[in-house]
Amino acid sequence: MKKGFTFIELIIVIAIILVLSVAIIVNYNSYTERERVRQSGLTIKSDLRLVASKVNAGVKSAACVTLISYDVRFTAACSQGRSCYTITPRCSNGLLTDEQRTIYIPKEVQIQSADRTIGFLPLSAGTDLTTDAVITIGGLSTVYHVKISPSGTISDY
Repeated sequence: MKKGFTFIELIIVIAIILVLSVAIIVNYNSYTERERVRQSGLTIKSDLRLVASKVNAGVKSAACVTLISYDVRFTAACSQGRSCYTITPRCSNGLLTDEQRTIYIPKEVQIQSADRTIGFLPLSAGTDLTTDAVITIGGLSTVYHVKISPSGTISDY
């Protein structure tokens, strides 16, 4: 009598391996999307905190006579379907667009909030907001919220 596996047993083992492989791939893709959105949110929070510290310290260029604010403009669709935000110093002699910095969000992630501009005021004066602002960053099935308070506090929502 020969020892070995029957054809049906082999088919069942292959089917189980395929089902497990599909589950692993789906979970991995979901994980990478969550992490991509999370990392984008953390980058935005970090950049906002950097802006707040710059404006509180009164950091300005030589071209700026008097610093009024640092404006952060969130745009859902900048170019090629990507979201971005732009950081621009506002001085008494106008916006210094030559010193503005635009940061693009990875193409798989979008800023889902409406386009808006938030001004960070110097010398710990906070922001130009009257109520909390929530910036929502999202992917296909994951979202991340960043809350900015009128006092200039930046946190998760």
